[in-house]
Amino acid sequence: MATYHPCIPNYLDALLANEDSESQVALIKAFNQLAHVVMDTQPIWVLLQSPLMSIFDRMSVISQCADRLKTPQKVINMFRCLVKNNRLMVLADMVTLSQKRSDRIQNIFHANVVSATPLSPEQIVDLTNRLISDAMPQVTISTAIDASLIAGLTVSIDNTVYDMSLRSVFADFKQTLKRSSYDN
Repeated sequence: MATYHPCIPNYLDALLANEDSESQVALIKAFNQLAHVVMDTQPIWVLLQSPLMSIFDRMSVISQCADRLKTPQKVINMFRCLVKNNRLMVLADMVTLSQKRSDRIQNIFHANVVSATPLSPEQIVDLTNRLISDAMPQVTISTAIDASLIAGLTVSIDNTVYDMSLRSVFADFKQTLKRSSYDN
């Protein structure tokens, strides 16, 4: 699990405070849009990182970008706070965490599925339907292959891993054998 700077949840809480769910999702979308423009536009990012730029100049660059995007004032204020506190380096992590928070607000789940062999489209549809029927209204699935699983698969959703692989069965059996040899 990735670790982030401890200030990030506080900034996100401040941005989303006193807003309903729909407004929170809109603010996150606006925040991420402005963040991507700032981070992905090389001249802007270089200007914002320059030690020759004053805080006022950096805020001016942010404001110009925000004006073109018609960014809500609350998001602009958040960026100003990040500039003033010299926290622009946490912007990429803030985008990642804010998107996760937006997904949580909208009840969107992301499942990472690792299997021993490639899953067929039918298997992916079946797995998606099973996850949706288990109280997950919206699910996106990403897949990967790991031959060390031998057979079966693992499904990771948030911080929970469901291991349905033959490798885990062997590991459990090995533990059972070890315990039984200690008992005798």
